Order: sequence, then structure tokens, then C-alpha cells
Amino acid sequence: MNKAFLLLALPNTLAYAASAFADEKVQWSDVPAQGQKTITSHAGGGKIEEVEKDARK
Repeated sequence: MNKAFLLLALPNTLAYAASAFADEKVQWSDVPAQGQKTITSHAGGGKIEEVEKDARK
């Protein structure tokens, strides 16, 4: 029973912990003009709902 509990609990724990490392949401006004231009051109006329900053180095 202990092993079964761990097998179920571990993936759930990892899923919740991953949210702690989520990217940072950025306001459109904080995106540099060149970045806005690039994002808008890649959107192809679609609606841009959110922008996130990728924290990878």
C-alpha cells in the first residue's frame, strides 16, 4: 500500500512543484517596441492574449 501511495503521490507533487518555476507574465506596455513588432508579425492577425518572459539562461 505504501508503494502504491508513493506512485500516485509523486507525479502529483511534481506537477504542483513545476508551477513554482513558471515563466513570468509581462504587460504588453513593458515589452520593447521591437519585441512588440516581432510578436505582432508572428501572430498573423491573431489576438495576443498574454506574453511571458522566459527565465532560461
